[in-house]
Amino acid sequence: MNYLDQLILDYGDQAGLTGLALPELGALSLEFDDGIQIHLDELDEKLVIYSQVGTAGEDQHARLELLLSANLMWRETDGATLSLDPYSRAVILAKSYTPLELNTVYDLQSALDKFCQLTQSWREALR
Repeated sequence: MNYLDQLILDYGDQAGLTGLALPELGALSLEFDDGIQIHLDELDEKLVIYSQVGTAGEDQHARLELLLSANLMWRETDGATLSLDPYSRAVILAKSYTPLELNTVYDLQSALDKFCQLTQSWREALR
């Protein structure tokens, strides 16, 4: 069992979700009380957390300019990135974490809390 598997298992135990685990293929999806759904996936021994925060919309030029500006030096994304899925036109907020950033279940809980807040902020901004 690698560190991410153990971290997710420990988080699940703390949250009352015994046996929580990353799937072999695809991502683990979690939905929080405020309706925010986030996904956790492993990529190159990093934990990637992502969520859909909107769609490209009708005024794509202005919206995409906003997203690009926010991504500049991660100034408005707290180290995350905003991107556009070319097939669904969904705007995705994503952030990756190294093992050094997530040493304990409390680090993971903090990262999830901050990511949910950031997701909510970007959902509101893209309405």
